[in-house]
Amino acid sequence: MKLLSMKLTNFKGIRQADFDFPDGGNYNIYGANATGKSTTFDALTWLLFDKDSLDTKDFTIKTLVDGEPLHHAEHSVEAAFLMESGQRITLKKVYKEKWQRPRGKLEPEFVGHTTDYYLNELASSASEYKKYISGIIDEKKFKVLTNPLYFNENLKDADRRAVLMDIIGGVDQDVIIAQNLAELKDLKPLLNGRSVEDFKQIVKQSLSKTKKEVDSIEPAIKEHQAMMIPGADAANMGLYQEQIKRCDGTQSYLLAEIAKIKAGTVSTELEEKKNELKQKIWQAKDADAKQNAELRETLLKKTEEAKRAVIDIESDIYGWNNIIKDAEDKIAFCANRREELVTQFSKIQSTTFDMKPVQTVCPTCGQELQEDKVEAAKKAQEKEQAEFNYKKAEDLKRINEQGKSNNEKKAEAEKQLSMATVMRTELAQKLDVARKNEEACKTNYSNFVPVVSPDIERLEKELAELESQANKPDEAAEKHIAELEEKKNENAVKRQEAQAKLNDIEQNRKHQARIRELQEKEAELSDTYGKLKRQEYMCDQYSRTLTDCIDRAITNKFRMAKFVMFKDNITNDGAKECCEVVVNGVPYHDLNNASKMNIGLDIINTLCKHYGVTVPVFIDNAESVTDLIKTDLQIIRLVVSAEDKTLRVEKA
Repeated sequence: MKLLSMKLTNFKGIRQADFDFPDGGNYNIYGANATGKSTTFDALTWLLFDKDSLDTKDFTIKTLVDGEPLHHAEHSVEAAFLMESGQRITLKKVYKEKWQRPRGKLEPEFVGHTTDYYLNELASSASEYKKYISGIIDEKKFKVLTNPLYFNENLKDADRRAVLMDIIGGVDQDVIIAQNLAELKDLKPLLNGRSVEDFKQIVKQSLSKTKKEVDSIEPAIKEHQAMMIPGADAANMGLYQEQIKRCDGTQSYLLAEIAKIKAGTVSTELEEKKNELKQKIWQAKDADAKQNAELRETLLKKTEEAKRAVIDIESDIYGWNNIIKDAEDKIAFCANRREELVTQFSKIQSTTFDMKPVQTVCPTCGQELQEDKVEAAKKAQEKEQAEFNYKKAEDLKRINEQGKSNNEKKAEAEKQLSMATVMRTELAQKLDVARKNEEACKTNYSNFVPVVSPDIERLEKELAELESQANKPDEAAEKHIAELEEKKNENAVKRQEAQAKLNDIEQNRKHQARIRELQEKEAELSDTYGKLKRQEYMCDQYSRTLTDCIDRAITNKFRMAKFVMFKDNITNDGAKECCEVVVNGVPYHDLNNASKMNIGLDIINTLCKHYGVTVPVFIDNAESVTDLIKTDLQIIRLVVSAEDKTLRVEKA
């Protein structure tokens, strides 16, 4: 598509100007500042798409005189083009005021504007005109192809990436994996139909949860280690058991000896009662020692269970926080989407059909037109109106359906957010209760008071009464009995000490068993963490391979331009998508104007080949660019020239 000529009448300050490019070649338009060079570009974009070259729809078309719009005048742009097929076409648009004389008044009043459209010198409707233009070239493609700066300065990173990915035909996940099979052979079975990016997010969440569990194990191990009793070595268990056995034998012997000595002075029945009471007292104390050991174990178990409950609830809250974040992001997106749809709906709803009066009188001879011709013109206009109304209704219906779908998505996200918030609140309350319970369990364990059976005091009191009933033995026997009693007490103390040591060893064995459980769990979690890190590494390797493949594919499409498609995240979280042009390592924003223009032309050359279409390329401020790269495109340079007070066209 090459521009052959363009005619402006009363357009943005240019009263009348004809620009001829007869061979469709490269031309320069010279003019001093404010003479209308950029207006020629605006005229072309308005002719095609109702916008100026800066993509502004509501701009001043009418020529101003002393600050006021020029009334009762036509503002028009007409251009001729040579298409790739060799066909020559002409397009024309006329923008003019609409005046009507109200009933009862002599003077007409201004009521708005109308636009007339012409295709190859034949009057056309707006819908036919726009459909014809869209059949020639898409508006978005035209903007990119006609302005060397548009691609790099007007498109967002995501839009630039989309264009480049379209050029190279996108990327196939399986192909990328095959490019680095040595590193990625184990990745594909793990994906299970998901994208690598989605899988990486799952791995990241699993890594976070696993690390939290691993981090909680070491404090639990230290807590059990702190509870272990120093010196209670299981290697000495047999020694203490043997010591208790010896003490029990010695105790029986001493009791028998004392009984023999007292046999002469104390009745056998009384002595049996005393021995029976002493045996009961010993058994009660032994039962107390065992019960206290069991109570301490129960308190320890409750403390561990309370701690695990806190960890489980914290892990659940973490998961619900992620769900809440996702739901909030969806709600925000749907809210923004709704605003866009409302704007589109209002814009379309406000459009009306431009009903023009049907001529009934021949403008040449003044005679009444034949009725069938008038009727045919009316039916044609009615058909136009019906088509307009049908398209408008369809567009409104489509936007309305999109709005309903968007509202449903937003409602679903809000429902999810509400449910997740309730769950998180409930869990927070449970966490508070669980933490208090954990503290209470720790306090109970620390403040444990050994149980003392009330039977011991009663039995000792009974024994004292029996002792008082006994006759005093002779002095020698009393001395011997005292010696035996002292040995018996010493033996009892030794047995209690040995039993206490055994109890301590048993406690330590239980702590050690729990520590082993925790260590086994830690090893299992560490193994899981290692596997997850391997999966994360494969995802990163995939991203790097993807980056290399995309860079190579895109680089081969351009002569000068190189593109940075990915950047390493400062959080060391893989690569972040971007789309920045560099030339010999220099970023686009640091290039001079000439380099920016040439890079833009290089990109346009590639895009024209890809789209299979060419358009005239306008280069504003062209005086700052002395050398342009080679191109087969039609170049129209807008050059500042102080001596040219009116616009001048010259072949380049």
